[in-house]
Amino acid sequence: MPNINIQTIFTFSYLVAVISLPILSFLPIGSAGETAFPNIGYLGRGYDIFKGNPDATLVNADPGFRSAIYSVDEYGSERIPDLRSMIPNGVECFAAEVCDVNFQSRTIENTKTYYDFLLEKVSLSGEGSFSDIDFSGSFSGSEDYKRIEETTWKSKEIFTISSAKCSKYTAKILAYTPPPLHANFYAGMMYSLPVTYDETKYMKFLSTFGTHVVEDRLTSSGSVPPAINEGPVFMLKLIKYLTKIVFL
Repeated sequence: MPNINIQTIFTFSYLVAVISLPILSFLPIGSAGETAFPNIGYLGRGYDIFKGNPDATLVNADPGFRSAIYSVDEYGSERIPDLRSMIPNGVECFAAEVCDVNFQSRTIENTKTYYDFLLEKVSLSGEGSFSDIDFSGSFSGSEDYKRIEETTWKSKEIFTISSAKCSKYTAKILAYTPPPLHANFYAGMMYSLPVTYDETKYMKFLSTFGTHVVEDRLTSSGSVPPAINEGPVFMLKLIKYLTKIVFL
């Protein structure tokens, strides 16, 4: 019987988020004491579901993020309940008290259990039929997925993933009055995609903007240290099929 090595991966948000949060988390933009909504840089960005990984450990941040699809840099009079942070136009914010500092562990024996582990954080909803959408390759392009595949198959190693999370607010793009489309996305959609399918041009578009757009984001606030942030919890909507993916 082959030897089985056991490794443990800790993804405690307090440690991971220090290097994964966007630089503009608390960018001063308003009157004295006012800041931009924390971590708003993720909202409205594209996301590649096949190359992304919400539990990435081998890179500094989730590798799935792509260029912006919505512009979330215009601010009006809206503020979060603590009145310290400004909310972009086309975005709503409300309290989401999610804080569990107890580690939850999961044993990963192969790519199947790892894939199932990631899928447990995802639920699909949206318009139309999804029978023609194949999500079986989701996350498989990420370095963490490849590492799990390599080590569990060849070295017979078993991984234990432990994680904890803590969030304060959720920010969500409004369904009927969303922010304007980003100029770069609009130009790419309107002027670079021919009516007749061109693989090179369409693949470049998907490589630039991904397969989904981040529409919902759990985040920390000023009352919770920005380092204690629940990493990647998103609602993602597939550009073509209007498929919503919720990362739980």
